[in-house]
Amino acid sequence: MSGLLKLKFVASRREVKYGKSNKETRRAKLAARIDEQIALATAEIAGREHVAMQTKTVVNKLTGESVTNEAQKRIKVWYWKDSTGAINCEVQYGAMKLELSKGKNAVQVTNMKELLVTLQLIKKAALDGELDSAIDAALATRKAKNAA
Repeated sequence: MSGLLKLKFVASRREVKYGKSNKETRRAKLAARIDEQIALATAEIAGREHVAMQTKTVVNKLTGESVTNEAQKRIKVWYWKDSTGAINCEVQYGAMKLELSKGKNAVQVTNMKELLVTLQLIKKAALDGELDSAIDAALATRKAKNAA
Protein backbone atom coordinates (compact mmCIF):
# COMPACT_ATOMS: atom_id res chain seq x y z
CA MET A 1 0.00 0.00 0.00
CA SER A 2 2.91 2.36 0.58
CA GLY A 3 3.65 2.31 -3.18
CA LEU A 4 0.21 3.78 -3.95
CA LEU A 5 0.81 6.69 -1.59
CA LYS A 6 3.53 7.95 -3.95
CA LEU A 7 1.03 8.32 -6.83
CA LYS A 8 -0.97 11.40 -7.64
CA PHE A 9 -4.67 10.56 -8.08
CA VAL A 10 -7.05 12.90 -9.91
CA ALA A 11 -10.68 12.87 -11.03
CA SER A 12 -10.43 13.10 -14.80
CA ARG A 13 -12.37 12.38 -17.95
CA ARG A 14 -11.04 11.61 -21.41
CA GLU A 15 -12.28 14.29 -23.80
CA VAL A 16 -10.78 12.99 -27.01
CA LYS A 17 -11.14 9.38 -28.10
CA TYR A 18 -8.41 7.92 -30.33
CA GLY A 19 -6.92 11.32 -31.04
CA LYS A 20 -10.13 12.78 -32.50
CA SER A 21 -13.00 14.73 -31.03
CA ASN A 22 -16.60 13.58 -31.51
CA LYS A 23 -17.13 16.16 -34.24
CA GLU A 24 -14.01 15.06 -36.13
CA THR A 25 -15.10 11.42 -35.87
CA ARG A 26 -18.57 12.28 -37.21
CA ARG A 27 -17.05 14.27 -40.06
CA ALA A 28 -14.76 11.38 -41.00
CA LYS A 29 -17.65 8.91 -40.87
CA LEU A 30 -19.78 11.08 -43.16
CA ALA A 31 -16.85 11.64 -45.54
CA ALA A 32 -16.29 7.87 -45.77
CA ARG A 33 -19.96 7.32 -46.67
CA ILE A 34 -19.76 10.08 -49.29
CA ASP A 35 -16.70 8.33 -50.77
CA GLU A 36 -18.83 5.18 -51.13
CA GLN A 37 -21.47 7.18 -53.03
CA ILE A 38 -18.77 8.65 -55.27
CA ALA A 39 -17.52 5.14 -56.02
CA LEU A 40 -21.08 4.00 -56.84
CA ALA A 41 -21.68 6.96 -59.16
CA THR A 42 -18.30 6.51 -60.85
CA ALA A 43 -19.05 2.83 -61.48
CA GLU A 44 -22.48 3.72 -62.86
CA ILE A 45 -20.94 6.25 -65.26
CA ALA A 46 -18.42 3.60 -66.40
CA GLY A 47 -21.24 1.10 -66.89
CA ARG A 48 -20.05 -1.41 -64.33
CA GLU A 49 -21.21 -2.62 -60.95
CA HIS A 50 -19.44 -1.41 -57.82
CA VAL A 51 -18.67 -4.13 -55.30
CA ALA A 52 -17.37 -3.11 -51.89
CA MET A 53 -15.96 -5.76 -49.58
CA GLN A 54 -15.74 -5.83 -45.81
CA THR A 55 -14.20 -8.27 -43.36
CA LYS A 56 -16.42 -10.05 -40.90
CA THR A 57 -15.38 -12.21 -37.99
CA VAL A 58 -17.64 -15.18 -37.35
CA VAL A 59 -17.43 -17.52 -34.37
CA ASN A 60 -17.97 -21.20 -35.12
CA LYS A 61 -20.57 -22.36 -32.58
CA LEU A 62 -19.26 -25.92 -32.49
CA THR A 63 -15.57 -25.23 -31.99
CA GLY A 64 -15.67 -21.69 -30.61
CA GLU A 65 -13.04 -20.72 -33.19
CA SER A 66 -13.09 -17.23 -34.76
CA VAL A 67 -12.82 -17.08 -38.53
CA THR A 68 -12.39 -13.88 -40.53
CA ASN A 69 -14.13 -13.82 -43.92
CA GLU A 70 -14.60 -11.22 -46.62
CA ALA A 71 -18.19 -10.44 -47.52
CA GLN A 72 -19.82 -8.07 -49.95
CA LYS A 73 -20.88 -4.85 -48.28
CA ARG A 74 -24.37 -3.62 -49.06
CA ILE A 75 -24.39 0.09 -49.81
CA LYS A 76 -27.64 2.01 -50.03
CA VAL A 77 -27.67 4.44 -52.95
CA TRP A 78 -28.45 8.04 -51.94
CA TYR A 79 -29.42 9.29 -55.40
CA TRP A 80 -32.29 8.62 -57.82
CA LYS A 81 -33.85 10.01 -60.98
CA ASP A 82 -37.17 11.80 -60.66
CA SER A 83 -39.96 11.96 -63.26
CA THR A 84 -38.32 14.90 -65.06
CA GLY A 85 -35.01 13.04 -65.49
CA ALA A 86 -33.15 15.14 -62.93
CA ILE A 87 -31.06 13.36 -60.32
CA ASN A 88 -31.84 13.98 -56.66
CA CYS A 89 -29.29 13.15 -53.98
CA GLU A 90 -29.90 13.09 -50.25
CA VAL A 91 -27.14 12.93 -47.67
CA GLN A 92 -27.53 10.42 -44.88
CA TYR A 93 -25.81 10.05 -41.55
CA GLY A 94 -26.48 6.45 -40.66
CA ALA A 95 -30.18 5.92 -41.37
CA MET A 96 -31.02 9.60 -40.87
CA LYS A 97 -31.43 12.03 -43.74
CA LEU A 98 -29.61 15.31 -43.17
CA GLU A 99 -31.43 18.57 -43.74
CA LEU A 100 -28.94 20.43 -45.92
CA SER A 101 -30.98 23.62 -46.15
CA LYS A 102 -34.01 24.82 -44.21
CA GLY A 103 -36.76 22.29 -45.02
CA LYS A 104 -34.77 20.66 -47.83
CA ASN A 105 -33.04 17.28 -47.63
CA ALA A 106 -31.82 16.70 -51.21
CA VAL A 107 -29.69 18.30 -53.90
CA GLN A 108 -30.87 18.22 -57.52
CA VAL A 109 -28.43 17.89 -60.42
CA THR A 110 -28.90 17.31 -64.15
CA ASN A 111 -26.46 14.44 -64.83
CA MET A 112 -24.12 11.92 -63.19
CA LYS A 113 -20.97 13.97 -63.79
CA GLU A 114 -22.54 16.91 -62.00
CA LEU A 115 -23.48 14.49 -59.20
CA LEU A 116 -19.82 13.56 -58.75
CA VAL A 117 -18.84 17.23 -58.45
CA THR A 118 -21.70 17.83 -56.01
CA LEU A 119 -20.68 14.86 -53.84
CA GLN A 120 -17.10 16.16 -53.74
CA LEU A 121 -18.38 19.58 -52.62
CA ILE A 122 -20.53 17.99 -49.92
CA LYS A 123 -17.57 15.90 -48.73
CA LYS A 124 -15.38 19.01 -48.46
CA ALA A 125 -18.16 20.81 -46.58
CA ALA A 126 -18.48 17.86 -44.19
CA LEU A 127 -14.73 17.76 -43.51
CA ASP A 128 -14.67 21.55 -43.00
CA GLY A 129 -17.44 21.27 -40.39
CA GLU A 130 -20.19 22.99 -42.39
CA LEU A 131 -22.55 20.03 -41.83
CA ASP A 132 -21.95 19.73 -38.08
CA SER A 133 -25.23 21.46 -37.22
CA ALA A 134 -27.17 19.17 -39.58
CA ILE A 135 -25.55 16.09 -38.02
CA ASP A 136 -26.27 17.40 -34.51
CA ALA A 137 -29.92 18.06 -35.44
CA ALA A 138 -30.29 14.54 -36.86
CA LEU A 139 -28.73 13.00 -33.75
CA ALA A 140 -30.98 15.09 -31.48
CA THR A 141 -34.02 13.87 -33.42
CA ARG A 142 -32.85 10.27 -33.00
CA LYS A 143 -32.28 10.74 -29.27
CA ALA A 144 -35.74 12.30 -28.89
CA LYS A 145 -37.36 9.35 -30.68
CA ASN A 146 -35.45 6.84 -28.53
CA ALA A 147 -36.40 8.65 -25.33
CA ALA A 148 -40.12 8.63 -26.18
